[in-house]
Amino acid sequence: MDIEKLPRIGLAFYPTPLYRMDRLSNRLGVEVFVKRDDLTGFAFGGNKVRKLEYLLARAVDEGADTVLTVGALQSNHCRQSAVAARFLGMDIHLILRGSRPERNTGNLLVSHLVDAHFHFFDSLEGEELESEMETIAERLRAEGRRPFTIPLGGSVPLGAMGYVRAAQEIVQQQQLLGLQFTHVVFPSGSGGTHAGLLAGNSLLGAGWKLLGMGVAPGRPRLPAKVCEIASGAGQILGEKIAISPEEVVIIEKYAGQGYGLQTPESCEAIKWLAQEEAIFLDHVYTGKAMAGLIHMAREGAFEENARILFIHTGGNVELFA
Repeated sequence: MDIEKLPRIGLAFYPTPLYRMDRLSNRLGVEVFVKRDDLTGFAFGGNKVRKLEYLLARAVDEGADTVLTVGALQSNHCRQSAVAARFLGMDIHLILRGSRPERNTGNLLVSHLVDAHFHFFDSLEGEELESEMETIAERLRAEGRRPFTIPLGGSVPLGAMGYVRAAQEIVQQQQLLGLQFTHVVFPSGSGGTHAGLLAGNSLLGAGWKLLGMGVAPGRPRLPAKVCEIASGAGQILGEKIAISPEEVVIIEKYAGQGYGLQTPESCEAIKWLAQEEAIFLDHVYTGKAMAGLIHMAREGAFEENARILFIHTGGNVELFA
């Protein structure tokens, strides 16, 4: 596997910190480490920039002058896409699920500051939003523009390469620390981060148990999507990844009533991490994932000698929405 040969635009700062959360580990009675991808450094940090480094390299190669992507109203992916596109001298259109707010806050404020074009749709979901994105892209082509479209979350095989590379980074860091992680816990949303870790775990022989914490309930097709993206990532690298959907672990128990909706457990987890480790989580992704980790540790789901790595995928700008 030679991922370094793939075109990539360097936007973030690597490696992101990885260390043991001592106070949380003592409180839970199991070793918990954290990978601080909230500190990637670009556009207030977060995991999406790892995907965008590969996706926008292709946009540049294709001569694009405009980027379009889709997401929820307070989408971390859209925020980072908007800033990255402007940084590369491109126009940016965000196709968002939700009503136009009276004022821009959180991720919307950041996107507004870089003069993103907003398109709000009250009642449309993922595939419907992507259909609207293609309609807008066609209109831009008719106007002589050169648009480049990015699906929800950048969750396609090329975008997943960002977390194949992150898996490689984690392997190097655990070697420096002289230890082996048994579990890797992370939020599982649109599937791209999950797929990249799955591909990296397989190709590197890392041996981790990957626990994706679902951030929204009722998504039975997500494991198959994760497998499809991971397989595509392997093909890009000239490697075969044969993993069935039954092997993909996505735990929806802590997702609550819906995407972006707080749960009592996520609120508790956010307070715990702020008070114990001076780490700030968000209500959409990392709060729910950490709530799952805490509950599983309390229930004795991890063996006594487990070493758990929690990937902080960012999103704390949402706290200011």
